Amino acid sequence: NLLLDFGDACYASIMTGFTMQAYHEDTPGIEVYGSKGTIQMVGEDWLPRGYKLYQNRHGYWEDHGGTGWHWTDGLRHAVECIENGTKPIIQPEHAYHVLEIMLKSMESGDTGRAIEIESTFTPPIFDLGQESGELAHLIHDRSSAE
Repeated sequence: NLLLDFGDACYASIMTGFTMQAYHEDTPGIEVYGSKGTIQMVGEDWLPRGYKLYQNRHGYWEDHGGTGWHWTDGLRHAVECIENGTKPIIQPEHAYHVLEIMLKSMESGDTGRAIEIESTFTPPIFDLGQESGELAHLIHDRSSAE
């Protein structure tokens, strides 16, 4: 279990494990809970089948399936960037920052003290091409029950 303090009373608690007794195909590979809602990546993290988004302001789950993601998309993106002379979405500074978090997390666990992260990066900009929910259908919406 890892607790990250982003400052200004903003925290992240990260839990991971590989000891699940049973795993269902709809079990989220990744879940993120926030003050405005929840997002779940459905399926394995290397082969997601889509994602589910719950926004407090809407009060229902949106099912975004069939994203067309593939576990090799990072490689495809890198090749396209080389061919087109464009910058990749994820920059080396971002990767270094993630690596620093992982290494200092292990050090923090060994020493029992909080350790400051020194690296920074410019967050990537993702062009999703559509507003959230634009093509989604509602699920878990009790108001639509007949």
